Amino acid sequence: MESQMDEEPAIVHPGPENNSLLTQQQNHRSEAIWNEDPSPLTCRGRSKEMANITMQDNQVIDIIKLVGLEGLFRAPSKAIDHCLISALIEQWRPEIHTFQLPHGEMSITLEDVEVILGLPIDGEVLVGPIAVEDGDWKQLCVELLGFGVPAKDSTTLVGQIILISHLVQCIAKPLPKDAIEMQIHQYARCYILALLGDKIFMDKLEDRVGAVPSPKSRPSGMALIYYREQLVKMQPGQIMWQPYEADLGCLPAFCVAGRDTWTARVPFVCFCIVETHHPDRVLWQFGLAQEQPDHVVYDHRLHRLDLRGKVEKNWREEHGPYILTWGMRQRRLCHAPP
Repeated sequence: MESQMDEEPAIVHPGPENNSLLTQQQNHRSEAIWNEDPSPLTCRGRSKEMANITMQDNQVIDIIKLVGLEGLFRAPSKAIDHCLISALIEQWRPEIHTFQLPHGEMSITLEDVEVILGLPIDGEVLVGPIAVEDGDWKQLCVELLGFGVPAKDSTTLVGQIILISHLVQCIAKPLPKDAIEMQIHQYARCYILALLGDKIFMDKLEDRVGAVPSPKSRPSGMALIYYREQLVKMQPGQIMWQPYEADLGCLPAFCVAGRDTWTARVPFVCFCIVETHHPDRVLWQFGLAQEQPDHVVYDHRLHRLDLRGKVEKNWREEHGPYILTWGMRQRRLCHAPP
């Protein structure tokens, strides 16, 4: 009998044993951790300015409600935990848009978005022209937002990207009592754009529309290690698959208005962005028995798309098949026994 010392040692690696589904391991953060443990990710953000703005003008609040953003308006800004986000991203697989955890997959669902942020999740896709006549974004600011940008000012407006702090300056003072309807709508647009930049849009611009709230202190490497260990040690009994279930009946209507759409297997489309929603992989989050999910075909081209150099692009035509699928969302709901 051969001794155990003669047996070929097991090969340990950071990725999946079968890469037919998780095809992007070479680009995954776990690969970098395996080779050299990186520091926590830095979550950029600009929420301090909006924290000092209290909107009390009923005319503006009525417009916010009219466009479906009352939930976002009432949701408080939250500090972001760099280390927790880093630990979760290490478990996230962009190929299937789920967290790979010891006791099953989890994901951010339409239910999470509507319940936590109060954002409407049912309706038409956000796709339209982004080209401006003569490329005059400064004139558009005058018409829609009510403020001009001096010709020599190269920071307030860069292309179609607006400095959040400038928007905040515009809404720091209350509306005049004799404001006409056009001024009220311009003021409301400034507030809504700053609100979206504070709580929704995420990118690397940091101090421009597209930022997210930031924490008050820098991350600690020890905290990242702690979160990693807690995720690995997690026991089945510690998991709350349906954390909102007991409270759904007490929530405002805008937090549950799209409940019939929460389990739709559909793509989300916003101009150049297409992200797929796979509730069939996380049925436990909806109180349903987990069945074999559909195979996911990962299209790496979608994750590489951005708006740079594509001002004239017709995204409604470019993403036509995905928009068509979204339009059939009520026919693409997940069904399984409880």
